[in-house]
Amino acid sequence: MSTRQLKVTICSVAAVLMVVPPSRGDSNTGRSAGPFHPHCSASYWRLPLDQYGYPIDTDADGTRSPATDMLQHLLDSRAKYLAYDRDCFKHYRDLKDHTRNFIGASVGAVFTDDRRFFCAAFRIAADIIMTAGHCANGIDGADKRIFRLVGYPEIEMKILEQIPPRAEEPVDDFGDYALFKIQDPAVAGFWTAKNFSRDIAKHQAIIIVAVSLIPKELAEHDSKYTWLDDVRFSRAYSSKTWPPEEVGTNLPSSSNRSECIYHRAPTFPGMSGAPIIAVHAPTKVGGPPTFSVIGMHLRNGAERGEDCGKAFDYNVGIKIPEHVMKAMN
Repeated sequence: MSTRQLKVTICSVAAVLMVVPPSRGDSNTGRSAGPFHPHCSASYWRLPLDQYGYPIDTDADGTRSPATDMLQHLLDSRAKYLAYDRDCFKHYRDLKDHTRNFIGASVGAVFTDDRRFFCAAFRIAADIIMTAGHCANGIDGADKRIFRLVGYPEIEMKILEQIPPRAEEPVDDFGDYALFKIQDPAVAGFWTAKNFSRDIAKHQAIIIVAVSLIPKELAEHDSKYTWLDDVRFSRAYSSKTWPPEEVGTNLPSSSNRSECIYHRAPTFPGMSGAPIIAVHAPTKVGGPPTFSVIGMHLRNGAERGEDCGKAFDYNVGIKIPEHVMKAMN
């Protein structure tokens, strides 16, 4: 395990802050926060992170070193992280109705009897969910494990067995996915093959909707609190994909990165396993946008050196594997 990684039970692996800096003073709107998040960039640059988005602690004598206790790090800089959450993200309640209708019966989160564990997940059939492979150990090892949908937040679906081939940690990017059987919740409207695509337009606008660690651990919760209060998304202009040929990594130019999705949508720990949803132009003037699921979010771009490589300044996801797509048909 890397010395940069923090041992905390979130997605069953060491958690790092999967945030990508809004470029300071960059006139390229593709890399700026945009009008929906006018204070995002300033809030980001106040965070105690290194240049790769990893949390840094500062000792009393001014010595800076990688944080070793994630939750204590967050508590020590609570005001700064809550400001970033406020300025760079929107709440689930801020989603438009057409977006809620698309995701409500498919997008959700996995919870276990370990209150610190949670991962994003989504339905690909009535009784099957997909999540990040590095979440699998935390799910398999729990006595109680449930899946909840954002559109039906009070329904608890028992998670059953993992569907082979099993995800085994440590995982690489191309193998970082897991499928689990769940109790059929008898909730219609889940995604089918027609909602998925492996074709990604250049600089495709995307949205990622998932539970965020920051409000979950740091926000004040009143008696009306539900887990949906911790669900976040961003309307930052940077929420789009970049084609592999435009993304520099540590890998040789001959490497095959066709399964990789590089994006700059703001994310936090707990969002691993969330679907990457492409937002398309309306089919008619004045109509709502349309959506397709193009992949799954995995990690901070600097976290791994294999498969999709170290892609500094980006987050990394993968396309839905072809064999999974075929099984939906």
